[in-house]
Amino acid sequence: MAPISRGRKFPGYTARCDPLSVGRSISESSYFMLACGKLQSAMVKTANLVSGLGCLVSVLAPLLAILLYPRANWLFAFVLVGVAILFLSNRVTKDPTPQALADEIEQLLTGTYSGWSVDDFESRRIRDPQLKQLWRRSMQAGPHPCPEEWVGLDQERKDRLREVVRELRALGEERDAGRTKH
Repeated sequence: MAPISRGRKFPGYTARCDPLSVGRSISESSYFMLACGKLQSAMVKTANLVSGLGCLVSVLAPLLAILLYPRANWLFAFVLVGVAILFLSNRVTKDPTPQALADEIEQLLTGTYSGWSVDDFESRRIRDPQLKQLWRRSMQAGPHPCPEEWVGLDQERKDRLREVVRELRALGEERDAGRTKH
């Protein structure tokens, strides 16, 4: 086998993929994509580390402040108020209606979402067991739970999501009919 030049790259040049070499070559652009994937993985690990350190600092800083500044205990009332706000906001947040959840899934499926729609959908904390079960089924429709990739799903998986949307709309109509009777 001829040695691979380390100098200037030519169109059609193929480089051996050292960690994955199984007797085949991959194009330079594919090698670049592998390198980008490794870079992205490293960036995610770094972001997770920084996030964990931020949480650690937010917990240790008040404790350290109590030791260093014992006369400023009144400042820690803000911490208690913050915790109370987080706790109450989680308790008083309403579940989405079945129709609203169905609309969100359709927007993600058709690609007509905007802003933080994907993150809002992924981070739903639904307490209603029927809605929660349908939301989980929608998140499991793809190869991995990434609603931003639903636009490119194959037809079978899109049909699964459309079935979840139909069930959500039926549940919403059933609940609306139950409310109008009473």
